[in-house]
Amino acid sequence: MSTIYGKLNFKGIAVSPKNLSLVQDKLNHWNADATGVWSNTIVGLGHLMLYNTPESLNEKLPFLKLKAG
Repeated sequence: MSTIYGKLNFKGIAVSPKNLSLVQDKLNHWNADATGVWSNTIVGLGHLMLYNTPESLNEKLPFLKLKAG
């Protein structure tokens, strides 16, 4: 089973990559197959991937949809 985590800062202070990395280190006691982190000012998301299906080998999370243009 994979792990998804996040942080939302209600005080308007940016979520730092270092803070997300600390959370990831605590949650990754099972040595994930892959990791991913995304942040945008006051919101940060992270994912610890467990490759448990053939399809999961091609997944990259958190999913980021880029704007066309």
